Amino acid sequence: MKTFSVLLVDNEIIDRMLIMRSLKSANISVNVTEAENCAEGLLYLHSNTFDCVLINDLLPDGTAQDFYKKLSLARLKQPIVLMAGEKSETVVINLMDAGASCYLHKNYVTPEILAHTLSTALRLYEVETRRQDAIEALRSSNETIQQSKKRLDITRKQILHSENMASIGQSAIWPYIQSITR
Repeated sequence: MKTFSVLLVDNEIIDRMLIMRSLKSANISVNVTEAENCAEGLLYLHSNTFDCVLINDLLPDGTAQDFYKKLSLARLKQPIVLMAGEKSETVVINLMDAGASCYLHKNYVTPEILAHTLSTALRLYEVETRRQDAIEALRSSNETIQQSKKRLDITRKQILHSENMASIGQSAIWPYIQSITR
């Protein structure tokens, strides 16, 4: 069984303990690093690699949206699971639109739901990563095709120019050849 590395960003120790207990009960092999705020979480992300980030929607030094924006600006990419409580629909929608992988309602965390959510976030992230890689490969192939097309156009123009020059040369030499063969 693969051991996953998870960054848990939540200022509430009770909520972090609940998540840790649920992970343990779900029999998920996981190494969890805990951060109490956005700044601490970002520091961990700059110096470590994580398979997934679980983040509370409201933290003392910002929101999950603030955190995600800073992640994007730093070009750090990890699957993000947003943990939110009641009255967070707008936050959830905005963060999911911005690229968060999954949403976990804090009041309904069970080992099964947490395991499923993590699994889904990791799969979605893998699919998105492959999609981005495919887009980049297509973009690169398109650039190569465009460059080849330009070289082909240049070669075609050179051939046409050579044929024109040959035709001019034949036109100029033909009367001379006719005069010496008479």
